Amino acid sequence: MVGKITGIKPQKRKNYFNVFIDSRFSFSLSAEGLVKTGLKIGQVVAEEKIKKLLFESQFQKLRDGALHFLSFRPRSEKEIRDYLKKKVYKLKAENQQSDLVDQVIKKLYDQKLVDDQGFAVWWCQQRAKFRPRGERAILMELRQKGVEEEVAREALKECFNEEESIAKLVAKKQKSWQKFSSRERRQKMGQYLFRLGFSWPSIRSAIDSLEEKG
Repeated sequence: MVGKITGIKPQKRKNYFNVFIDSRFSFSLSAEGLVKTGLKIGQVVAEEKIKKLLFESQFQKLRDGALHFLSFRPRSEKEIRDYLKKKVYKLKAENQQSDLVDQVIKKLYDQKLVDDQGFAVWWCQQRAKFRPRGERAILMELRQKGVEEEVAREALKECFNEEESIAKLVAKKQKSWQKFSSRERRQKMGQYLFRLGFSWPSIRSAIDSLEEKG
């Protein structure tokens, strides 16, 4: 089965074109993809070629979506895969969904836009700077985002200091704890820090230090 390209029309979306085969909309391509494929009005294309072009069209849409998703902050591979899986279900590619996602992920790796090690380091740094958490909590967060435990632990070793994170939190809360008795203060501080994922040895050390300072 073959079809004839009867129209190539620009979309409202910049640098994208709709391709019509036998006067019916078939797929869209970016300007880059259009140049790459060399499609022209009047060209006759075989069914297999049409399938490849459709795959390329869907790949471009997913890749552009992934780039937009990455424009807000770094992402783990799992975050990107989960995002792409949601997007791909909206495309008419029931038998190619897995291939499409894998191809986009591969492209992002080639462009060095996916890097779980770099993402894990960035996540630890952000936590330490803006929302201090304990090693246990950060490790759990990274594992939930699909980062392998060994990679997460290496990132924590590289850029995380539990004592410094505790010191920041205690400095903010110290004034509000002063109205309590020594026993209540220790209890509230311990519970607060434990909820944020800090280890008991680090918590005990921080409590003892605070009590020494009065």
